[in-house]
Amino acid sequence: MKKVEAALSSDATPIDPQRMCREVHDWLPTLGDSVVIGDGGDIVATAAKILPVPREGESVERTISAALT
Repeated sequence: MKKVEAALSSDATPIDPQRMCREVHDWLPTLGDSVVIGDGGDIVATAAKILPVPREGESVERTISAALT
């Protein structure tokens, strides 16, 4: 857990994917109702752990997959 917490706040470059997701997580509430689209791959699995689920009964993976089809 400490490794994940460190990655979420790391200032290392290149930016850690977990930190990028935390930055998006912190930024999303400022946008109101929004849609997040990912290109698939490892980042979707990372984002699913950090980004909020948009609506009850949905998941980050399903939302992103539906947007790509």
